Amino acid sequence: MGTAKRQHEVPVITDRYEALQGHKSSSSTTNHHPAVTSQPGGKTIPAGKSPTSNFTLTTPATHYYIPPYPLKPPYTASITMTTQEPPGTPWHADFPAPKTENPAWFPRETLLDWMKEGKKKSGVDFLLVDLRRTDFEGGTIRGSLNLPAQSLYPTLPTLFALVRSAGVKDVVFYCGSSQGRGTRGAGWFADYLRDQGVSDGEVKSWRLEGGIKGWVKAGEEYTRLVDGFDRGVWEKAGIL
Repeated sequence: MGTAKRQHEVPVITDRYEALQGHKSSSSTTNHHPAVTSQPGGKTIPAGKSPTSNFTLTTPATHYYIPPYPLKPPYTASITMTTQEPPGTPWHADFPAPKTENPAWFPRETLLDWMKEGKKKSGVDFLLVDLRRTDFEGGTIRGSLNLPAQSLYPTLPTLFALVRSAGVKDVVFYCGSSQGRGTRGAGWFADYLRDQGVSDGEVKSWRLEGGIKGWVKAGEEYTRLVDGFDRGVWEKAGIL
């Protein structure tokens, strides 16, 4: 999911008489025990560096945290390591692929008609879910719930409970174009509905045709229904 952090507790010997025995420097011994430091909050050193000048920690990590307090026998300390996913790891890598690979498209003309004529109300008859996160700018379709795709999968049970309690019949997901996050989100929710024994006639999961980019590009009658609409953002993106 981009960058993921994992915390590990690893014991490490820090006493200079044990860990550094046979590896003492001819210089001052003050460099042999930097884990015993008076700096508030301790200090962090990059991976590949050693907390002393005379031995190397080989445990893979991006940073080692050295505590600020003196250590007591058996001269061990906890090291907090922050690891990162390899560059280029997709945000959805930690979640299963949806079984519903091609959820149904919801026509934006139909949604516009519902909203303009007041035939159906967002949050009552249908629910719009805006899955954008870092690109959440330029406005959002009126009545949308912003639930970033990166946090959607673990919250499916809560979303389902809200939808059922409100009596919502149609849940429409979208992102920029609805080709990536919109498709995956709608697929996940469709899978969840099926697992709960819910039929399409009760609640249906959709992806919005064209996403918000298609909505904005479709013209002024659509952009009038975008809360916080910022034309400059869309012009800069080449949508308008």
